Amino acid sequence: MSESLSWCVESLQSGTEPALSRALSALRSRHTRRAGGPARFRHGGGLKPLLELVDPRRPRRILDLALSVLGNCCTERGCRRETRRIGGIPRLVSLLSLPSIPESVQNPRVTPE
Repeated sequence: MSESLSWCVESLQSGTEPALSRALSALRSRHTRRAGGPARFRHGGGLKPLLELVDPRRPRRILDLALSVLGNCCTERGCRRETRRIGGIPRLVSLLSLPSIPESVQNPRVTPE
């Protein structure tokens, strides 16, 4: 994959397939996992279009990928602040009220202490 960060953000903004899936996959696997990646994504304007994908009406694959990218981003303090500022918390909470909560929200790998 050679998708640049700016191409990925543009693809999120357009919201059309197949570019959307490719962009989310590239963001998850490369751009938001490396040091400084979440901050670059935030500065590039990627959080707002990413949060718009966090919607239970989206196909499950898109929702899962978007949540995974958001999880990577929220390891960075600035991304957490920006997510709260632009209304991300109510979007995430709305997923918890679904009859079938997406596995990516449940995060079964996390065990209570």
